[in-house]
Amino acid sequence: MSVKVTLNCQVQDDQFGDLHTFLEDNLSNVRNFKGCHEVSVFFDHVNYELILDETWEDIQHHRDYILFITENNILSQLISFFKSPPTVKYFNPVNI
Repeated sequence: MSVKVTLNCQVQDDQFGDLHTFLEDNLSNVRNFKGCHEVSVFFDHVNYELILDETWEDIQHHRDYILFITENNILSQLISFFKSPPTVKYFNPVNI
């Protein structure tokens, strides 16, 4: 069963343009990583808050991806656009 992963990120006031370019260059790598089903990006231009809304095969696949981008320095590049590290949350589907 898949898992929903959200990353809530507070973008530095002057960094959205550079972040946008960074995401354009790198999101295909996320989307093609083993276990990733989908990644969508949402941005609140008033509060400079970005949400990465992702669907993964399971939590372990997402954690494997985080380890991969930590080891190749992509995560530190991504975090440099933010005021603080993203808040990561995992949600399991509920059949109602």
